[in-house]
Amino acid sequence: APREDAPITVSLTVFPTSMSLARRFFSALGLAERPAPVTLTWDDSGRPDGPLGHVIVLRTDGMPDGKYRLELALKREGRQLGVAKRDVTLR
Repeated sequence: APREDAPITVSLTVFPTSMSLARRFFSALGLAERPAPVTLTWDDSGRPDGPLGHVIVLRTDGMPDGKYRLELALKREGRQLGVAKRDVTLR
């Protein structure tokens, strides 16, 4: 079992789940790349003197419109603690 005082590894991944017709066409011809997921990972040692939890601000102003899946995963010493997923649409 993981140690309770071990840091938690947090990862936030943004997966594109839709592509425009033009992007699919050019990807099929090899003239454009398929959108790849982007992952941010960090170790969180917690706050022993305060409440649990953090605020994460995800700036989307440089991302193209479309549908995406956000996945937040927590691990401690390689063991999965939990995963939360949410589908979002940017317009």
